[in-house]
Amino acid sequence: MTSGGLDPAVLGAGGALVATLVPGDTTVAAAQKEAAGWPHRVMADPGSEITNGFAGLSGIAAPAIYVLDPNQRLIGVRGLGGGAAGLDGWLADMLIQARHGRDQAVVQRAAPALLVPRALEPEDCAWLIGLWHNGPRDDGTVAVGSSAGGGVQVVPTTKRREDYYLRDKTLEQKLLDRLMPRLVPEVSKAFHFEGYTVETFKIG
Repeated sequence: MTSGGLDPAVLGAGGALVATLVPGDTTVAAAQKEAAGWPHRVMADPGSEITNGFAGLSGIAAPAIYVLDPNQRLIGVRGLGGGAAGLDGWLADMLIQARHGRDQAVVQRAAPALLVPRALEPEDCAWLIGLWHNGPRDDGTVAVGSSAGGGVQVVPTTKRREDYYLRDKTLEQKLLDRLMPRLVPEVSKAFHFEGYTVETFKIG
């Protein structure tokens, strides 16, 4: 890691939190930070596992700048092989995109439920809505007590809804491939929970 024409102040502008990944162990990372006089946080990346992961996702290998949103999703990538000209304008645009049109808010009090914004992309939502419109639908059911006969029943006075059940395993896997990489890390961070089971998805 060297400054290489990068202005540390530009990287940290606009409230961005900067972490610099250095291939190697902590000794190598500390030495490069000191040699470059680098003011930002430096993290060791033994075996280049993290940087190779970003390169695989983006198609752009290090040295590069990877911009993540508050949910740690990749927003933009810029390779540094061609220099840092115009970097300040590019970063400003990326930070606007990373906010998704709203200021970051810290939830102080909440029920024991996890809200994960933008778990699905707009095209995912359009696909799921299309399945509901074009596929077979079942009347929504509710669990009832023994006085009403018990079990799961259709009760129009309690719940009136038509549900599409995602029973096709190929479609189910498509949705899982989108959701699980986004939900599992958030659940782990919030609740330290690892044992996952998934019920049949239904769209209603």
